[in-house]
Amino acid sequence: MKRRLYDILILVAVLGLLTACSADEPQQGGADDALEDARMELRAMTRVAGEQISSLGDIHVFLSCPSENSNTEGFFRLHNESSSNIFWTAEDLKVKPGRRTFWLYGYMPAAEDLQGEIVGQRQLILSGIKPMSVHDICIVTGVKSWNESVTPERGTFDFEYINSDYNDMTVLNLLLEHMLGHIDFKFKVGTRYSQLRDIKVTKLAIQTSAKSTIKATINLPEGVEGVVRITYTSEGANTDYKTILRDATHAEVGHEFDEAITLTTTGVEIGSVNVAVGSGLSDLYELVSTYEVYDKKGNLLSTRHATNKLSDILPVMGQSKEITLIVEPTYLYQLSEDDLNDPEVKIVN
Repeated sequence: MKRRLYDILILVAVLGLLTACSADEPQQGGADDALEDARMELRAMTRVAGEQISSLGDIHVFLSCPSENSNTEGFFRLHNESSSNIFWTAEDLKVKPGRRTFWLYGYMPAAEDLQGEIVGQRQLILSGIKPMSVHDICIVTGVKSWNESVTPERGTFDFEYINSDYNDMTVLNLLLEHMLGHIDFKFKVGTRYSQLRDIKVTKLAIQTSAKSTIKATINLPEGVEGVVRITYTSEGANTDYKTILRDATHAEVGHEFDEAITLTTTGVEIGSVNVAVGSGLSDLYELVSTYEVYDKKGNLLSTRHATNKLSDILPVMGQSKEITLIVEPTYLYQLSEDDLNDPEVKIVN
């Protein structure tokens, strides 16, 4: 009997110990249950120095709460109902309910081939950047709670946020800066030469002999007077990069299909592109032009190709620059028939 009573006491003690251990373990999904969807939206985006962002898109967001050592990332999803009603709303951003101070960082566009991570509170790393792109890559360099008269301060990333289904949406205004340089290409024909020949541009492409994508380590500014410091390194696959800006001869997927453009003496804008600058790639950019030479009766006399290096005239980060090229023979005062039908393409600015 005593032996049996002893066994029962031992069994009760073991069960009690197991119960205590299981109570100490966190409940499955308990942490997730305490999170809510962040209720935020953007009603305005302020451009630096009045520069327009050429293509709006989703913004990849890093949201951190230093007091809790917590981080989350997601998107501000673009909603473009009309030209007068453009806004973004938070998606996949999870936070605990209550009042807290958050820090927000981000980049646009949130493209699959562009990967980002935040290190600490002042460093953003982007990888998968192509040397030239139709995308206008922008980085967040200022955050502020929104109203109609407020402009975010450069270098300010923190804001107070109250998250609850019973509170109004928090509206933010972001300051974004262009990471790449933007080029607009303008072509014209020489005044005297235009009296003798007509020139039609059929194809325009920009290319680089770089064989890799770019990784950018971006040190974000601290304070209004702070500067964005970027260090570039090469990475990625061995690939030739060429972007067709305009093509009137082939309806290629993703390329602009258009008629050949007849040049004038005042100039015609033909194509534009965004390029990574200050990355060690600047000496490798080339513009390749294909153009046709016609006499004044409309007869096609020749088809020519010209290559122009762009290293000395590239824009800097955040700058939009127009590059003008002129088509004309080298020496107008000693023209032969071959000179007339084989004009050069020269950069004039």
